[in-house]
Amino acid sequence: MQAPSAFSNAEYDRRMRLLQAELAAANLDAFAAFTSSWFRAPGAVCYCCGYNSLFGSAMFLYDPASGQRHLLVDNFWDVIGRPEEEQREREQFHLTPDLGAEVARLLPSSVRRLGLVGSRSMPAYIERSLREALAAVEIVDAAPQLNAVREVKSDEEMAWLRFNAALSDAAATAFIAAAQPGLSEKHVADEALHAARRAGADGFWTPISVASGPRTALYYALPTGRVLQAGEAVHMDCGVMAGGYHGDIQRARILAGDTPPALRDLARALVAIQDRLVQDIRPGWSAGQAAQEFARLADEAGMADYMHAHARGGKAVVGHGIGSDGHESPDLYVGSPTLLREGMVVTLEPMLFIPGVGGAGIEDMVLITARGGQRLTHAPRDLE
Repeated sequence: MQAPSAFSNAEYDRRMRLLQAELAAANLDAFAAFTSSWFRAPGAVCYCCGYNSLFGSAMFLYDPASGQRHLLVDNFWDVIGRPEEEQREREQFHLTPDLGAEVARLLPSSVRRLGLVGSRSMPAYIERSLREALAAVEIVDAAPQLNAVREVKSDEEMAWLRFNAALSDAAATAFIAAAQPGLSEKHVADEALHAARRAGADGFWTPISVASGPRTALYYALPTGRVLQAGEAVHMDCGVMAGGYHGDIQRARILAGDTPPALRDLARALVAIQDRLVQDIRPGWSAGQAAQEFARLADEAGMADYMHAHARGGKAVVGHGIGSDGHESPDLYVGSPTLLREGMVVTLEPMLFIPGVGGAGIEDMVLITARGGQRLTHAPRDLE
């Protein structure tokens, strides 16, 4: 499987032009993004400059007034095996033990309001250093500005998202082939992970979930040595990563045998519900409207009681945006006001569970077009 070409300088310049306009509208003088290798999510830093932290933390700093861009890294192990990262065309590279002090040194004295993304994953000592070094600067959450830029994907981004979707399909196809009575959940998980790696995945942004039998009603269960049995459900959720972008897929199977009728009804309803969601989602909907549609379709199919506890009572969740983060805007939950736009890529992942019996989920990466949703993942979806 051939990976796409690396992102062009023109693509990164496009992102900065759009970000500059958003920052100006919000009266923000500069922008910083933070990432940490401990969260396995390159996220905003990778989106802005293509850097993926492996052993420590990193920050991207952008001064719109001068056009200068900086990459700050706090662990030499991050670059000791990647010397090319220090010879960057677009950004000035800084290896520093104190990210906060270095940001303060690099920022022009005229900066009064700094937009920051990624602070939720920032260790306390880094945040403390940043705020102490920038005591005279107002630090503002700039997630809305970055989201406005990266929600709609470019052609170059779509190439990497399609590649990650193909890697996800490789994992799902291997899962379907391996999900047989007599094999363990760990064995099935290993087959899926190996298939994705062999196809070109750099890694996985979330631990794989493989569960069987009653454990499939646990929403997100890590694989164990439990052996699959005839007639029961088996479910997988796998998040791949390549080129700083992400893929996400869920598949489930009902193994041949004596299956409870309610579980077979759930499986058939789930396929029909997801088909409708992909068909109907479109620009102009709010993100919350997509989640409401899931709740409505589940109720129409007599499956409302099988929605997960957190999805009942008007709290339905049915997916999320995906790109340089595994979970990014828009989040598809009831009440979300974010308007869906043509060119967004989301996951649509309805899930249904019968406590003590089993459950299933189907998840696909979906491009929002003027005519509805277009699946990017294509592994077989039938549960039986």
